[in-house]
Amino acid sequence: GHGTNVIVGISVGMKATFIPTITVAIAVLTAYHLGASTGIGEDGRNAGLFGTAVATMGMLSNAVYILSMNNYGPIADNAGGIAEMSMQPEHVRDVTDRLDAAGNVTKAVTKGYSIGSASMACFLLFG
Repeated sequence: GHGTNVIVGISVGMKATFIPTITVAIAVLTAYHLGASTGIGEDGRNAGLFGTAVATMGMLSNAVYILSMNNYGPIADNAGGIAEMSMQPEHVRDVTDRLDAAGNVTKAVTKGYSIGSASMACFLLFG
């Protein structure tokens, strides 16, 4: 019934986010422990946060490229709609369908990157 479909949908969603969540957690913990092992300061806590800050700045230094890719997504995504509204031939629609898929993937990748960098920054703020 409907309840089973909801449960299956939730489980698929959890499976899809499990590996990225574990990867980000391992990256944060590794950066913290590498910073803590440097010996900066009296206790390792501040040095660990410094290591995480360096990792966050490394991730945010690529933000310019990611934001420019983010602008490409909606442009490629709208190509199919424009071709359909202007009544173009079918072979044009085949090409724009591939552009549409590329735009969706680009948008998903850039959103994932922004969420990852925001989570690293939140860890620093509240760490």
